[in-house]
Amino acid sequence: MRSSLSLICGLTLLGAMGVVMLLAADSWADAKATSPTIDELERKIDALEIRIDRLESQLSGVQQAGGVAPRAATPSMPAPQLIEVPTLSDDARIPQNWKRSEINGIPFYTLPLSNRSDTGE
Repeated sequence: MRSSLSLICGLTLLGAMGVVMLLAADSWADAKATSPTIDELERKIDALEIRIDRLESQLSGVQQAGGVAPRAATPSMPAPQLIEVPTLSDDARIPQNWKRSEINGIPFYTLPLSNRSDTGE
């Protein structure tokens, strides 16, 4: 019983390997038929080298040396005018219903969500 089971498993394995090898041979033949030959690849390389030479001759001297296109001139803009911004360190300028607090020395203000004052009006 044990030898017949081993024989069946072995024959099944050999059959599966044969099918895989047949499929691999077919795909290898298809790939070989569609792959370009060395002569075709050399002709493509020659054509590409000619095209590269033609395109490089169209570049200006600056573009060839730097490898990038020259930048366009940008118009000069006037310097921005600085304005004085009041700081929030003076508590007299803070509205009464804002509450000042600090976290790690950085001040922040808690703002009410409604227009009512804190007195319960």
